[in-house]
Amino acid sequence: MRHIKPTKGRLVIAVIQEANRVSRGGIVLPNSTSQSNVQVGKVEATDEIDKLGTNQVAVGDTVFFERFTAAEVELDGNKLFLVKEEDVLGIIKEKK
Repeated sequence: MRHIKPTKGRLVIAVIQEANRVSRGGIVLPNSTSQSNVQVGKVEATDEIDKLGTNQVAVGDTVFFERFTAAEVELDGNKLFLVKEEDVLGIIKEKK
């Protein structure tokens, strides 16, 4: 199986789902009516150049990112996104 090794501070992200938006009244808006292109994905690979450990995002993290800032690619039938780490909106973590 082939894989992508990202360069120049990029991440490879596999989409899990598009994020839903919630109105001020608490109503969940379906993705089709959402104005945001925010998606949820799992980080599959990171740029290994950063030897100083300054990356905030690691392989296996689940993250929010905006689709329009990413480059969409397909490899072996899988849709993936190449995203700059600085374009990740947030990391989803379990509460402790």
